[in-house]
Amino acid sequence: MEKYISGIDSQLYTEMFYDTAFINIPIIITNSDLYLINKDASMQDINNAKDITDVAQKFDFLFYRNIASRDLISHNKELLLNYFESTKRLRPETQ
Repeated sequence: MEKYISGIDSQLYTEMFYDTAFINIPIIITNSDLYLINKDASMQDINNAKDITDVAQKFDFLFYRNIASRDLISHNKELLLNYFESTKRLRPETQ
């Protein structure tokens, strides 16, 4: 979340970035083989597998979607609210 807040802050308060839109996309680069386990694979299937290809399919790339817990959502919300509250002090009052 800190990277997102930093990007927002740079867009708002760094003159050279006023016309720039920051989008934070984490990317992991690896030379490892990437496998996605089969949805129907059971623990018994995994224990009995002779090779990873018995229970998973190899892919050239994978997209991972992390579902945030309630604690993480609350934490991120607090960080964002604190950030936006702090920016109010930096802005001149408008009538």
